Amino acid sequence: MTHRVVSSNAADTDVANTADYYAEVAGPELALRFIDAVEASVRRIGTFPSAGSSAPEAETGISGLRGIAVSGFPFRLLYTRHALRVAAISNDRWLGIGFCVDPGAVPDVELLADAAHDAWEALRADAL
Repeated sequence: MTHRVVSSNAADTDVANTADYYAEVAGPELALRFIDAVEASVRRIGTFPSAGSSAPEAETGISGLRGIAVSGFPFRLLYTRHALRVAAISNDRWLGIGFCVDPGAVPDVELLADAAHDAWEALRADAL
């Protein structure tokens, strides 16, 4: 089974900038080899999502963060397998809730965020 791999705009920009750098310093052939190697790594993630190293999780403390090397280049792709992660930070006067989602799995995250906000406001109103 092949899983869908969705990249962030920041990741796409990093790959494009790196390819541009390789094209500038070593020529377009190296840039194309880099792009091919990145695409092969993305296919590996989609086919074998657990194949990546868990070292990035240990290095960063981000639960589920994995990394996979881009063959032939000093570059690694970082990824998670979470469709939805929720983080909550609070103190005695404030509550912040953040969502990190796979847009393919949770396409309407704004609705989820609005519902969480409304639920929090209702709880807060009942407590006062």
